[in-house]
Amino acid sequence: MNEPELARRAEVLEPLVRRIGATVREQRAQGIAQIISKPDGSPVTNCDIEANEEIISFLNREFPGEAVVGEESEDKTYPAGAELIWFADPIDGTRSFIEGGYDYYVMVGLCVNGVPSLGLIYQPERDVMLSGWTGRRTHGTTSNGESPLRIEPDPWIGNRALVMKSIPADMRHELADRYGTSRAPYRTDMVDMISALYRHSNGFISYRRTSYWDLCAPAALLGATGYQLASSDPDHPTRFNDGALYAPVYYCLPPDTPREFIDHVFSSRPE
Repeated sequence: MNEPELARRAEVLEPLVRRIGATVREQRAQGIAQIISKPDGSPVTNCDIEANEEIISFLNREFPGEAVVGEESEDKTYPAGAELIWFADPIDGTRSFIEGGYDYYVMVGLCVNGVPSLGLIYQPERDVMLSGWTGRRTHGTTSNGESPLRIEPDPWIGNRALVMKSIPADMRHELADRYGTSRAPYRTDMVDMISALYRHSNGFISYRRTSYWDLCAPAALLGATGYQLASSDPDHPTRFNDGALYAPVYYCLPPDTPREFIDHVFSSRPE
């Protein structure tokens, strides 16, 4: 899929994502969010479910024949090997949403041949929309205009602070000793995976079993900014069209990250 078509899709999607964000924000302010427990015990609200239905219906209508997976959809199956798959998380950060926090987001991403290629993330409480796609570096827009973001990764040699999810302490120490990496502090004012875009880290590695709807949009934004993705790695392919829904390990790292480091991350992951 070429850049003009990705740009067209982003233009079609942005009003929807903003509208969903504004709606759930207003629902919470009015006190009409109702908490429901999922089968696994995690919380969801009627706002998540209604937003999910609206996003899925919109995508099916605007892009017929393309696979669509929403976090709150009952049917999350899709054909393995599908060329185009949409992944949507109507409220990423439901616990924060329930507790009155600001760090919740509306996320929609598109994978092309399993690689995250288009992403939109909207933060309703701060009115910040991030969008990016292959061929168009990630940019952020607020009600006041453009917001400054990193336009390209720092070189690996100059910045090795990484967001590390579920990386055991002994491995973090080993990586620090061998490669000079450090663990970037967690922040509550952004999706932690994309803290690199705000210059609070320079990449992301995770051993946490993470859903494709949580990974797709952030990975697309990082890929558009020049970071290399596990879903583009021919040696350790993690393609989001393999028929599964979760990645056991994933990374977004500067393009000059040593191959040795990436191989070590995969070979050392817990079974």
